[in-house]
Amino acid sequence: MSKIRLIFLLVLLLLPFFLQAQILDNWLTVNGTDPTEPRTRIDINIAEAKFVSSGDIFATRFNANVAFTDWLSLGLGIPYYYAALPSATVSGIGDIVVGGLVNLIDKKNKDVFQSIGFGIDVSLNSGDPETGTGLGQYIALPYLAAAFYPVEDIMVAPIIQEYYSFGGTPDDRRLNEMSFRIRNVLSTEDGHWLALTPELIIDYEGIYRPTFTLRTSLGYMIDGNWALSGDFVAHLFGDQRFSSIGRFNVRYLFNMDK
Repeated sequence: MSKIRLIFLLVLLLLPFFLQAQILDNWLTVNGTDPTEPRTRIDINIAEAKFVSSGDIFATRFNANVAFTDWLSLGLGIPYYYAALPSATVSGIGDIVVGGLVNLIDKKNKDVFQSIGFGIDVSLNSGDPETGTGLGQYIALPYLAAAFYPVEDIMVAPIIQEYYSFGGTPDDRRLNEMSFRIRNVLSTEDGHWLALTPELIIDYEGIYRPTFTLRTSLGYMIDGNWALSGDFVAHLFGDQRFSSIGRFNVRYLFNMDK
């Protein structure tokens, strides 16, 4: 745990030296909702609550991304869990996530088709599976996303993402799932946005039947940089892994107007 804390402190100290301002051009979204755009940003899930059959899990997540160019960004995510389970109450840093995003095609204008991005996140085995703050294995999460703008204020972004676990012990449940989702975002001129994202999850291990969820997000840009948002993920039908997930978020986008 001491090594994780040291890494965390070093990241906080060094991050400001690597942050660069991006010019807010017509190809960057004002609110940061496009999953294909490399972006220098900080996202903090101040309060996350996940309700499962075995108890309630609360978390705070710190996520930072640095766009080194218009087509490449690297990111880091650090979660802190507080779980109220029937057997015990546990807390601690969970599995840290590192990742990157490459913008493969970008027309740099909001045409019907705008861009395609490929990204991959890797969840490190840094949490403690015995206390519920980690899964006890590594997880690779590659994804492919595209962005379409049928009209100026509406974005449609299909996303395909794989969840694959490795490492751990032979007794660990292997994760091999595919997520298909479509992010539909309506942005208004006064800074509000509404996102509705239906999702289908397929478990290739055959343990769960296909699961359908709906992700809803409502946000507001306070100014050109700061934003507040709330997320709610609801289980619709299929095997129920959770009843619902709720989040309250703060976002900061490092923009520099022309």
